[in-house]
Amino acid sequence: MAGSAPGLRQAAVRGTLLTMLSVGVGQGLRFVSSVLLTRLLFEEAFMVMGMVNATVQGLAMFSDVGFGLRIVQSPRGDDRDLLDTVWTLQVIRGVLLAVFAAALGWPLAMLYAHQPLAAELVWLLPVVGLGPLIDGFQSTKPRTAMRHMHMRIVTIVEIVVQVLGITAMLLLAWWLRSLLALAIGGVIQAAIGCLLSHVAYPGQGNRFRWHRESVREVMTFGSWILLSTAVCFLALQVDKYAMPGLFQGDVAGVYVIAANLAVLAPMVMGRIQSSISFPLYARVLDRRLSLEEAVERAKPPVLVLGGFAIAMLLAAGGSLVLWAYDSRYWSAAAMLPWLAIGAWFSIMEGNYGAAFLAIGRSRYIAIVQIVKVATYCALLWPLSAAYGMHGAVLAMAASDLMKFAATAVLASRTISWRVLGSDLRLSAFVGAVALVVTLVGDRLAAWSEWPSLVDLLVRAAMVGLLFLPLLLRTLRQVRGRSA
Repeated sequence: MAGSAPGLRQAAVRGTLLTMLSVGVGQGLRFVSSVLLTRLLFEEAFMVMGMVNATVQGLAMFSDVGFGLRIVQSPRGDDRDLLDTVWTLQVIRGVLLAVFAAALGWPLAMLYAHQPLAAELVWLLPVVGLGPLIDGFQSTKPRTAMRHMHMRIVTIVEIVVQVLGITAMLLLAWWLRSLLALAIGGVIQAAIGCLLSHVAYPGQGNRFRWHRESVREVMTFGSWILLSTAVCFLALQVDKYAMPGLFQGDVAGVYVIAANLAVLAPMVMGRIQSSISFPLYARVLDRRLSLEEAVERAKPPVLVLGGFAIAMLLAAGGSLVLWAYDSRYWSAAAMLPWLAIGAWFSIMEGNYGAAFLAIGRSRYIAIVQIVKVATYCALLWPLSAAYGMHGAVLAMAASDLMKFAATAVLASRTISWRVLGSDLRLSAFVGAVALVVTLVGDRLAAWSEWPSLVDLLVRAAMVGLLFLPLLLRTLRQVRGRSA
């Protein structure tokens, strides 16, 4: 076991770098596409986009319901009976989700009838529902590659899918100047991903199979995953449904822009946690090594990189909004810091979520997401009534704080209180860096009155210089452990 540990660490390091490349490219493309789409569409369109994307992401989450996680986590993860049974269940769920999406369009359009563009949900959602239907036919081979931490092929395929899918969406948006372009673009990306999952990966293809023992194993593991997925969907997307009910379409659309910027860092880190940390923890447990030690070793790179990204958003996010978007969207700059604070709590929580899944405590994921949804729903109305959109944004940040607090309690019972110390120390450092750069940047901007792009670059450079020693130290530690 001891001799094989370095191999695991090397695979984790390589996998982390490749995953960062894949997700970084994807998020960069999404940011560019967001900026370009603001030139083609009105603010209200982003409100509808927010609801459509929320539904798409929710359906995508439901299309897995722990099936892929079971392949990574199970000792039988390479067994053909399990793989083909998972694929069969996945196809069935994809069909059901497509039907559900088609049926959901009219009720949502009626619910938001006071928003003129919401009527387009009647035909948008049936088109969007084709995405989960296609995703249901994706091969299990990518999950097998993740199980063995063969991330090179996964990274290449994901980058190709993202580039082709987003390019198709932008071309369609330029041609059609309609939300239909977004729906069709998503379906095209799903089709490309499904095709490549079958032809780009080595290994045996899937076929329909119903192995009772495998069904029982997957459903036992997935019972809490099903609940946690449903609650996680609400936790991630409830704001996209709440804002159109509370505010005008243009205000809700600007909020979607700010929320999409704030979620960039948690999405990158979350992908690392699910693709690298979770398989690493599962393999560590297979070898009967300490989960606490694995968490302590795997967490610092994710925390430092996530903290760096959050400090950038806190200190330079407003300048980014002023530079990249036109004046219709500048109010997003005031929302971004609070949303970034909530994103930091999500990044910290994700480290422990991967560990909970590795030890089979999927119910813990459901518990912490329930805490977030309950907190958000309890605070949203009174805070938004008192402070408008700023109160609604504050409710989101507070819900993320409570979610992390619940996670910390569960982590202390499952792993150790000691693993929380690095979270608190780095949180203080991130806050200090963001505060110093914001104060200095504001003073320099008032003195020089330079353009928003120069202000953005100056603030980003200051954050980079302050984080550089910590980034270099973390890099040396990672290299030392992988040697």
